[in-house]
Amino acid sequence: MENGETRFTDGSSYVLNSNRHAGYAVTASQEECQYLRGEFQGPACGRDGPYTPDVFFWCCILFFATFALSSFLKKFKTSRYFPTRVRSTVSDFAVFLTIVIMVLLDFVVGIPLPKLQVPHAFKPTRDDHGWFINPIGPNPWWTVLAALVPALLCTILIFMDQQISAVIVNRKEHKLKKGCGYHLDLFVVAVMLGVCSVMGLPWFVAATVLSITHVNSLKVESDCSAPGEQPKLLGIREQRVTGLLIFVLMGCSVFFTSVLKFIPMPVLYGVFLYMGVSSLRGIQFFDRLKLFWMPAKHQPDFI
Repeated sequence: MENGETRFTDGSSYVLNSNRHAGYAVTASQEECQYLRGEFQGPACGRDGPYTPDVFFWCCILFFATFALSSFLKKFKTSRYFPTRVRSTVSDFAVFLTIVIMVLLDFVVGIPLPKLQVPHAFKPTRDDHGWFINPIGPNPWWTVLAALVPALLCTILIFMDQQISAVIVNRKEHKLKKGCGYHLDLFVVAVMLGVCSVMGLPWFVAATVLSITHVNSLKVESDCSAPGEQPKLLGIREQRVTGLLIFVLMGCSVFFTSVLKFIPMPVLYGVFLYMGVSSLRGIQFFDRLKLFWMPAKHQPDFI
């Protein structure tokens, strides 16, 4: 047990050694506490006892299993088993299927893990203000002038983040046909920043990893290729349906809080790791780093 304390009826207390009691089950610790005529107090003392075994170990298993299963299901499209439609469907919904499988596995095992914290009501996060916040509030007038410098730094950061993400998404390797809406994108971001600031919401900025993942999921590759040859990129399915549905589902997620609270945090961390690793695919800097450990005869014939 860690940070757990046994307190006696006469006021004295002692802290149980975590190494000494690492192998004890909850029932053994409860019996020892009752034998010493004490009661458990401290952050490590749960509702059913002071010690829950295998929580960290099970978190590690779920974390790496989520990453491995997401990667496996995403590559299932190139498998030789099942019809093409089945393989494509499994690959497209790889992350969703992984989350469902891991949540069911966690439910079957029954070890209490930290779950996703979701609000129980649709209301502002803090109770001391409403939906709209006074920009100045109770602060003195000179804080407006003092905020100019950090505001300028935030403007530069958001501008660079937006433009870098746009350049990565719209690079010529993706063979986009509709052109780049840099000015329109930046204008929408600027308007949403003002709205989010007035309402006290998180800032609406470019999500580089999600944008790259979205583009990769819309790639159209050649069906016919020689044995051992990688399929060639034909282009990107340019449309607005997936982007619209993504934000509609994000808005509808406020009504799914009763379901989202069952998702363990290690599963979400595994999904985040998968998203970060999968976004490295196709990045020239990462591809150049891999050349250090690649023999010259195996290096790709690129410029």
